[in-house]
Amino acid sequence: MVIHHQILLSAFIKKTNIHNLKSLGGIFMIALIAKLTAIEGKETEMKSALEKMVAAVDQTEPDVSHYELHVSNENPCEFYFYERYENSDAQNAHRTTEHMRQLGQTLKDITGAKPEITQLTWLTGVNRN
Repeated sequence: MVIHHQILLSAFIKKTNIHNLKSLGGIFMIALIAKLTAIEGKETEMKSALEKMVAAVDQTEPDVSHYELHVSNENPCEFYFYERYENSDAQNAHRTTEHMRQLGQTLKDITGAKPEITQLTWLTGVNRN
């Protein structure tokens, strides 16, 4: 689904020569980075829980355009999500899913710090997917 959206958006941008996505009526306006830190020794458990979350989002949340999991090259306990939502309804729906509730329960035992969420405002960029 994400690849399909990216292909359609890329074709639209090329066809209309639009380079600032804000002019598309708010599409991809909601983005954030979430940092989650595992307790040392719980990295594998954290990775597994987060990968399960990615799969659930992929299967059940079509209005989540990007939900990408990364791990720090310097600290294997630090995991990062890059998230983009079609609109605020999609973001709010994501927060209230059963898989988000389950992840919250799992993280209680394996996180070393409260998740850090950084909201982002899109300015410009290139996406060659």
